[in-house]
Amino acid sequence: MRDALGPKLRALGFRGSGRRYSLPSETHWALLGFQTSKWSTAKSVEFTVNVTVIAHDAWKRWRELAPYHDERPSANVSYGPGPREMDPALRAAYWHQRLGELTPERRDHWWELRAGDDSASVARDVVTAVRDHALPAMLKRMG
Repeated sequence: MRDALGPKLRALGFRGSGRRYSLPSETHWALLGFQTSKWSTAKSVEFTVNVTVIAHDAWKRWRELAPYHDERPSANVSYGPGPREMDPALRAAYWHQRLGELTPERRDHWWELRAGDDSASVARDVVTAVRDHALPAMLKRMG
C-alpha cells in the first residue's frame, strides 16, 4: 500500500510517508493521518484517514496552555476538550475531520485491504477522496 499510495499523495503536493502526510505551509499544520483499526490483522487491514488543519500560531498557543502536547500536532489525535474550550480563538482555529465525512455521503468511511487484494485500486479510491474532498477543504481552512 505504501508504494501505491505515497507517490500519488506526493503528486498532489503532500510530503510524508507511512501514516503521516502534510501539505507544506509557512502558516499552518495541514495533516493527513492514516489510522488503522484495532481489529486489523496480518490478513486484513482496515483504515480511515483523519484530516487536520491548525495555524502554527494557534498550535503554539495550544501548547502554552497544554505543554504536554508534541511540537507538532498529529492528524490521528482529536484534540479536545482542553485548551480550545478555554480559548474561543483556538476553538475556531482547529479543524479535524474524518475523510469520509467530507465526501457527499457525509459518513465515516473505513477502507479494507485484505492479503492478496489489489492495493492499487484501494489507493486510487483514497487518493480520489483526498484530491476531491480533503485537499479543497484543507486549502479553504488555510486561506
